[in-house]
Amino acid sequence: MTPFRIRDGLYVQLARLLYARRFQTFGSNVRILFPLDLIGMENISIGDDVQVGHRTTLAALTLPGQREFALDRERNPTRQF
Repeated sequence: MTPFRIRDGLYVQLARLLYARRFQTFGSNVRILFPLDLIGMENISIGDDVQVGHRTTLAALTLPGQREFALDRERNPTRQF
């Protein structure tokens, strides 16, 4: 096993321990690689079998009077994500 795979594996486990409870929902087999900016985690749902890559920013903030917004591939199959 290469040092990079070991490092990434440790990061994935650490992310699960640190972040899983802070997200609205956190699916199974989720891989999060650092460094990463997470803004509004309580508004973010991550499904099963998702990888959030290195140097990724996830942000989900609601403004006063704004309705909830969700991206869902099953509801919008032609939309590019």
